[in-house]
Amino acid sequence: MVFEKKKILVVVKTYPNPSKKYQETVCVAGVLLDDPPSWIRLYPVPFRNLPQIQQFKKYTIIEAEISKNPQDVRPESYKINAESIQTIQTIGTENNWRRRKELLLPMVDPSMCQIQADRDITGKSLGLFKPSKIEDLIIEPTEKRDWDDSEKQILSQMNLFDPSQKALEKIPYKFKIHYFCSDAKCSGHTQGLIDWETGELYRKVIKNCDEPTALEKIRNKYLSEIFNPNRDPYLIVGNQFGGPLSFLILSVFWPFEDGQLSLF
Repeated sequence: MVFEKKKILVVVKTYPNPSKKYQETVCVAGVLLDDPPSWIRLYPVPFRNLPQIQQFKKYTIIEAEISKNPQDVRPESYKINAESIQTIQTIGTENNWRRRKELLLPMVDPSMCQIQADRDITGKSLGLFKPSKIEDLIIEPTEKRDWDDSEKQILSQMNLFDPSQKALEKIPYKFKIHYFCSDAKCSGHTQGLIDWETGELYRKVIKNCDEPTALEKIRNKYLSEIFNPNRDPYLIVGNQFGGPLSFLILSVFWPFEDGQLSLF
């Protein structure tokens, strides 16, 4: 496998999951900063096991050695040499996310319906688009509130190698966004939301209130703040390897609308 050193703007980190093969993994996606830029998926990334100096936030430009994953037919999928990761620059939200917009918005697709059509033609598996209307954030309990026995065994093995590592907490809810995209024939989409931030938001609010209150706070965060009329939200989507063809929402990009003053 031949690796090349590349710069990547990270815009997606999914919530970690136990893995029989890799113990614990995160899917990272972003913009490969070539000319022209393109989407890239990096998997697996052992994020929580990386040294602190190599750990990165979203909207950080990293440099790393990557190689096309020969076992994954999705054109955007690459393997990463985790030891080669270097953080270059974190892009902030100054001037209403101006620099983030410059790097990310050239990647915009016309609609979710168009992304699905392109998937069938080219194999496209990552995309970014602006929904026309957000209907709801749906919150459903998972089938199991805790990891199953095999997953617990995998995670306990990780703790043997690094006793200081906090145990990975299972989020006992699934989050979905129901919306319409801008395609004239769109009949609506309901897609799972699997970004790390949603899981961390749950972990944060559940510390200080009961579950119904925590879930209402999460709904309010999305429907009243992230999807506020003063915002200009875009959805970043991707589909899974070897799974159903349907897309999941990997992250939300939510600057203010032009002319609106950011208060944050």
